[in-house]
Formats: sequence, structure tokens, C-alpha cells
Amino acid sequence: MAQIATEGPSMQQRKCLGADCDNDAGTLQCPSCLKLGIKGSYFCSQDCFKKNWSQHNAIHKAAQGKTQNVSGAFNPFPTYSFTGAVRPVYPLSARRAVPNSIRHPDWAETGIPKGEKRLSRSKIDILDGKGQDAMRKVCKLAREVLDITAAELRPGITTDYLDDVCHKACVEWNAYPSPLNYNHFPKSLCTSPNEVVCHGIPDQRILLNGDILNLDISLYHGSYHADLNETYYIGDRARADPDSIKVVETTRECLNKAIEIVKPGTPIGDFGKVIEKHAKSRNCSVVATWGGHGINTEFHPPPWIPHYAKNKAVGLCKPGMTFTIEPILTLGKPQQVYWPDNWTNATVDGKRTAQFEHTLLVTETGVEILTAAGENSPGGPIPLSTTRDTTEVVKGDVIMISNLEGAKAHLKEHGWARIPSVLNKADAAHALARLWKAKEASEACGEQTFQPILDPDPSNVRVFYLPELDELFRNMLTHPAGIDLTKSVLGEKFLVSNFSANIARPGSKSMALYSDQSIVLPEPWLNVWAVNVIWCLTRMTKENGATLYIPGSNKWMRWEDVPHNAPDLLVPFEADAGDIVVIDGRLWHTSGSNVTEDEDRAILFAYCSAPYMRQLVNWSAKLPKELQETLSPELKEMLGLSHIGYHVYGDLRYMDDKYPKRLEARTPGTKDQPAELESFPQDYKPSTHISEFPANTPIKEILSIIDRDGGLILNNLVSLEELKAIEDELAPYTQPSKPEDSGFFKGLVPQETLLIGGLVGKSPTLSTICEHPVLTHLHQSILTDHGVRKVEGYDLPYHIDPLLSCSLSFRVGYGAARQRLHRDDGTHLVEHGKKPYRLDREAQLGVLIAGCETTQANGATMFVVGSHRWDDEREPKLDEITFAEMQPGSALVFLASCWHGAGHNSIPGFTRIQHGLFFVRGTMRTQENQFLAIPRSKVLGMSAEMQSLLGYKQPTAALGMVENGDPMDDLVGVIARANI
Repeated sequence: MAQIATEGPSMQQRKCLGADCDNDAGTLQCPSCLKLGIKGSYFCSQDCFKKNWSQHNAIHKAAQGKTQNVSGAFNPFPTYSFTGAVRPVYPLSARRAVPNSIRHPDWAETGIPKGEKRLSRSKIDILDGKGQDAMRKVCKLAREVLDITAAELRPGITTDYLDDVCHKACVEWNAYPSPLNYNHFPKSLCTSPNEVVCHGIPDQRILLNGDILNLDISLYHGSYHADLNETYYIGDRARADPDSIKVVETTRECLNKAIEIVKPGTPIGDFGKVIEKHAKSRNCSVVATWGGHGINTEFHPPPWIPHYAKNKAVGLCKPGMTFTIEPILTLGKPQQVYWPDNWTNATVDGKRTAQFEHTLLVTETGVEILTAAGENSPGGPIPLSTTRDTTEVVKGDVIMISNLEGAKAHLKEHGWARIPSVLNKADAAHALARLWKAKEASEACGEQTFQPILDPDPSNVRVFYLPELDELFRNMLTHPAGIDLTKSVLGEKFLVSNFSANIARPGSKSMALYSDQSIVLPEPWLNVWAVNVIWCLTRMTKENGATLYIPGSNKWMRWEDVPHNAPDLLVPFEADAGDIVVIDGRLWHTSGSNVTEDEDRAILFAYCSAPYMRQLVNWSAKLPKELQETLSPELKEMLGLSHIGYHVYGDLRYMDDKYPKRLEARTPGTKDQPAELESFPQDYKPSTHISEFPANTPIKEILSIIDRDGGLILNNLVSLEELKAIEDELAPYTQPSKPEDSGFFKGLVPQETLLIGGLVGKSPTLSTICEHPVLTHLHQSILTDHGVRKVEGYDLPYHIDPLLSCSLSFRVGYGAARQRLHRDDGTHLVEHGKKPYRLDREAQLGVLIAGCETTQANGATMFVVGSHRWDDEREPKLDEITFAEMQPGSALVFLASCWHGAGHNSIPGFTRIQHGLFFVRGTMRTQENQFLAIPRSKVLGMSAEMQSLLGYKQPTAALGMVENGDPMDDLVGVIARANI
């Protein structure tokens, strides 16, 4: 596991022993240390020596036996140039003995872990029930030992004393301390203070008030190992030190965030992405040299768990795996140097570092933290309320928010949170000045800054599309405070749906009462799908038009929950310039009236939505291409300028993994029968079948079958002539693509499959078929949203048409493995079984057109009839899987909630061809960004119906807007200006 990251500084130059002093030491030595025989106590000056006297004197007391008996203590490496203030204090105590009655690991006597050296680096152990229980037991003991040791932490004790406490606790629990003599490590635990990254050797150094200390505990009991560590604050000074709190709590959060994604199917390399992203958001660095590891009957078996992004870790989490995640973060540079003891390594710049570790068990449904802390465990988090982050996000210093975790909890429970002083007053004033300039620029482009549909009078100034107008506003979108709070509700991925400003000038009136979700989404509003981050550029008071809200209204799920006296329940959000107020999309609110004589109220609204929801503003159309090219990948993703990530819930194992005993084994290594591809038994017969009907069957009858079975085959939906035309039109695109071109389908489809996306833009024939009357009737009947939206004082009818989510051609070659069984509506995180089933609540509708004959042998689509009505706990059984065997031109029409997946093509030399059209509700985000996937010059020549399916039709709800209006107007205008 160990490797040298960089060479250390010159070994000839001493460093001053003063705490937090980076100066080189002179010839001045502590006279008391000289008398006591303590070597290496050099300081840079008399003033520095006096400043550090109270802490340094603890060494004298220890050497004189007033704290602990460390008479004759000395620095064993007096000529080594240490990077920070921590020094080793020898002599080391004698190696502590472990009774022979306790089982010893194989390195206990020789110092060589022979078992580990024989391990295959590619074989990851999966523990059975007995092994898992053994891991639970040893990990519980390890937690007990850590808590016993940590309970002794206080200024004035030595780390060697902690080693003694740990060792005795291990022996008492009939356990061997795993670090003892592991590769000749001399102690029973690792103690790493301040700038020491890891593997610090317990010695006679006195812990000082203001230190932070990592305790790394490992046990061997019942033939299994456990491993965990935590970083603790030593004394009140450490608990009040902003830098210590920042690195310790950020590291703790990094571990917690990584653990949150542990579940079957999670790529091992993903933990590093989560850890590094959060670390960078707090201006901390990840130490990449050290990583987590497997753990079971061996101390450090596979897999290797890197803690940094862009790693090359392979493999997925599987039930029964046990491993550790143990990120190390530092306030400075991530490189380290080794001390001459060849164990202790410290940060290259002497900055503080922290580490946290848990041993984890992957379960069938997620993860079990085997070394979890108990209610009475020492330590625990400290709020980041006193820290100060010097990152320039807008201009100048940015003050970190107070009690972020408390704000997140308040937001989840009450639907809102106010965070003070996210910007200082000067930065808020600077942003306000830039906002007035943005207003002028917006008006110069012909955009209206008064919107009668929103505000009753021109005293309300609106400025839209802030990301286009000023880099300052683009930077505000990526501010950690807003991002952290938004993620706490919407998850790691979210979209910026709109970013605008409202300046309420004296005399401005209140707008209508609404919730953000009620104006764009049909009821019921069961979950939070939107968050509004309100930036206060001036103070916000009841008198100057503060945003008004109704306490508790975030619990309202239907129009009938809104009381008739709702306006009487409004109370103001009062905030200062530089504060932010975050509200969830279900909270009912409105603007207040500005009754002051000369005071403006200026606020910005960053309206964010879940990644599977359709945005209010179509940024792909609105933002100039040259501006889009300058944006960071993070901001592009937030603005929806790329494909949505493909989320799939459910069992994603390949069929040969899921049903190994029911599948026919093949002879390994044969040319025509690859060993890794299994087939259904020759005599396989499903317990059900897919209904087939002519394409001219009455729509009502087709809908009844879809409602009952979840799908059916429509024979002869497409003619052979049309299929031939499609092939001719797609000929230029049928060259094999690179693996990375698979986009969000990568990992879901086998590598032998060629995907052609943006199909309706490449094949005019497919575009025409997309408008087939049968398909139009079906997606309109199932996916259209319509009803009455109540706005204060009147009812407003709404109608939201479906969209084309994506259009794809699949060319599945010989040898392609079975696709993973899945439900397509997992893309939009749909939950099943939470409410009575209704066909008109489906999220998506799929159409798979056979471009050739599809059979079980060549990989016809596997389909589970009736599975659209199953809850999320129900999984398919083998005999419930049937095959959509079709003649060319027929189509499988199915609901996205049905379990399905492509079969295995076992016919040498044969390529199965299918064309897919996938429709989605108009309130949801399309899988393909149609404004990028389909050239506008081609869209302009399409029918109005096809343009509507691609999103070029303004629904009655405020969705998909460009220039506050119909995107079709933008299409025509752009085409005219570009002279295409």
C-alpha cells in the first residue's frame, strides 16, 4: 500500500520547534531540554521560544516524571528537516506482549504478512453468512477498543500511553492488535497528530491543547480483521481552531458521502469521485497515495479503494464484500514525505491533515457500517460555524455559512432555511451594481424587464437569463453554500432551471400566491422536485417587499390542501444583504409589497430542479454557443447542456449471474460459444406470452391491453419499403463507434451493440413514423398532462404534451450478452407501488421496431408481461421472461415501468436491427437533448407535430422557455439570422 510520493526537503536544515512556525531554526536551544538530556529542541528566535513556552514546558514536566515517565526523551532524527512542528520523542517503549492463548496473525513473529503476499490482486472475497457474522463481531470489538482509547484523550498525555491503553483493551477482548509487527511496525496502533498523514508511531510526545490526533485501530479476532480510525480534537483550542475544524469535518463528511453510495452494482472507482468533489468544494486536497482496502481473514486483501477521482479501479460492489473506505485530506498540498523511521509520513508543507475510516459490508440492499460509532462514542462532529473560507467565488472573501447541517435539517423539515452572511456586505453591493448593468444590457437586447403576467405594476423589475449576462452570476451558481443545500434535498445531480432577478422598487405590489411546483407540475406533489436559492443583495424586510411564505405549506400535496384564507397565513422572510434563503418547491410563497419611500429590495432566484425534470429555460437554445464552450463541465451539467445521466433502479445483474443454476453451461473456449455467455435451456418455455395485434386495431382496445399487460406487439406497423428507406438513410452512420461514444447507455448495453442516436434527425422516414396516428394516439392518451391549475383569484387550464425522449437505432452483433433487466422509468427515478396504479401516470412509453426478424436465438427483447404493476420489491422470475419475437416492421410497444432487456445474439454472423422511439411526459427531461441532437435546419423542415415532440412548442406551464416565450419563435429567429 505504501509508496513515496515525493522526496523530502534537505536533511541538513533544522526547522523551528515553535507551533505553527515555518521558520528555519537557528542555534538557539531550550536550556531546560539540554539539562534534561532532550535533544533537538531548536527555535528560530528568543521571541518564538517565549511564545511557545507554556506548551513546550509540558515536555520538561514529562521528562521529570510530573506527567509520565519519559526521562531521557530525545529526538532521534536531530538533523532531519521536518516539514511541520511535530517531532518524534524517543525512546520508544518496549514491544508489548500478546499472550499465546490469543490467536496471532502470520506476521506476529517474523513481521512478514506471508498470506497477503500470496493473494491474487484480482480475486475479491465474498463472505458467506458465517464470515459476515465473524466480521460483525471483530468490528464491534474494534469499535470498543477505539472508544476506550479515545476516552483517554486530553492534553498532557503521551501517544505511547494511548498505545498501552489500546493494547490492554485488545488483550482483554482476546484479540491481537493487527498493526503490531505488521511489516515490523513496532506498536499496537497508529497515532498521527497534526501534519502527520498516517502511520505515526506512538512515542513519548506529549499531546498539546490545540492538537488534532488520528487514532488508527485494527484488531484480529476469530481469524478475521477489523480496521477503523477517527481524528479527534485535543483540548478546547483545537475545537475552536477554524482550520482544524475545516479539515476534520470535511474529511468526516467525505467518508459519509462515499458510504452513502455503497450498494450492489456501485463501481469501486466511484468513491474517489465523491470524495474528491466534496474535498475540493471546501478547498481541501485528497492525499492520493493511501487508499482503502479489502479486509477479512487477511488484513489488506483486494480490492484497492482509491479516494481520488479519475482513478483506474475496476470492479463493482457485490453483496458479501467487506472493505474499508478511509480518505485522508489536507489543508495544503497533497504530497507527503517520510520521516527516517520509514513509517511516519507528513504533509510536504506542514499543513494539517485528517483521516476517517470504517469497515463496511455490502448487503443485498446497500451497506452495513460494521465499525459504526455508538451513542456514547467519544468525539463526534463540530459544526462549521466558526470557519472562514478564503475562496474567491464572487469577489473577495466568502464567509462560510453557520451550522450548515442544521440548515439542511431545517430545510428538509420546514421547507426553508436562511443562511446568514454567505456574502459580505461589500460583495453583495458589488453584485447589486452588476445587476443594474445586466438590466441595462438586457433592455438593450430588446428584452422586457416588466412582466405583467408576473407583477401587477412596473415598479417590479425583472432581469432574466443571468448566466448569459455576467460571469459573476455564473460563479454564484457554483457557490458551495447554495450547491450543498440544494444537494441535500435534490441529491448529487440537479439542474438550474432558471436564474433571474427581481428588484422591488418603492410602490411595487405583491404578486400571486403559488408554490414553484404547483405552477409547472400536476398534483399530487409527493416529493421535493425543485429548490429555490434566493440571494439577498439588499436587506429584505416586510416593509420593502420581503418574500412572504406560509409556514408548514411544504406539506401540502394537493390543491384541496390550500385553505381559502391562505393569504392571511403569510409571514415574511427577513434577511440581511449577503444572506441566502433556500426554499423547497412545495413551499407556498409570494413577493411582498414595497411600502418604503426610497428603499429597493433586490434578490436573485436560482431555481433548481431534479435532474429528470424539464427545465423552465432551455439553456441549450438560449445561451450562445461560444459562451457554452467556455463553461466548466460542472456548470454545463447544471444547465443541462449535455445528456442526462442514465439512472437505473432494480436488479442489473446479467441473466447468467442472476440465474446461474437454470442456464445451460457451455464449453469454455469454443469459437462459436463464448464461455461467458450462457443460454436459456433448449426446452425453455415462459409461463406467459406477449399479445399480438394488427397495427390497425382500435386504439381503445390497444390501450386496454397495455393497461393489463404493460405492452403488446403491433404487427406490420411499418412497411418493408419504409424499413429499406431507413437503412439507406442510416448507412453513413453505421460504422462502429468507439466505446466511449455510448454516452449514458455505457454499461447498460453490451459492447457488441452499435447505437445510433438522434435518429429522427438522421432518418426522415423514422421522423414520419414517429408521427404515426397509432403512436400519436397512444402517447397522447398515456403521457399528456392536463387539468386546471389554481392561481390566486382564478382557475387556469393547462395542457402539457409529451416529448420525444430519445430515438435510437440498435444493431446487435453476434456474441452480444444479454442486456441487464431494467425498467426504463428508472431514468426519472420513478417509484413503484407507492400509490394505486393508473395508466395515465406512466412516465414513458417505448416503441421498438423490428428492422429484421427478431427471435430468441438472435436476441429478441426479453419482456416480463404485467410487471408494470409490480412494486419495487418484486423481481422477475425466470419463467416469467418471454421474448418479443417479431417479423420485420412489427413493433413492441411497452410501458417504461415494465421489466425488459435485450437478449443474447447467439447466431454467428447475424446482426439484429431494431429502431427505438421513446416518449416521455412533457414535465420531464428528455434523455437526448433534442436542441443539441437534431440540427435546427432539419427541425425547421419538420411538421408542427414533430417540432412539438422535440420541445419546440410552449406548453401552458412555464417549461422549456426561450426568451420568455415559445421556443418555436426562437427557432425561426435563429435560422433567419444565421441565413441557413
